[in-house]
Amino acid sequence: MNESLKHESAKESPRESVRASAFSRVVHLASQRPVHEAFQWLHLQERRIMDWQAELVEVAAPPFHERERAEWLCARFRALGL
Repeated sequence: MNESLKHESAKESPRESVRASAFSRVVHLASQRPVHEAFQWLHLQERRIMDWQAELVEVAAPPFHERERAEWLCARFRALGL
């Protein structure tokens, strides 16, 4: 195999490059302490989150008429100080 073909076959495709870049960003994020703390919080709040999900789906929200559900969600965010 000539040298130019070897060099071409060793190059990453743009898709592979994007995939590697995304993976490295995920690895970087996953190594950060605040991310671990957030996942720990989510894990500890699993029952509460499931209860919220059950409440949320009980609020009527037909297409283009989601105001009541949005208000419910805003109230939950306010209660959490968000």
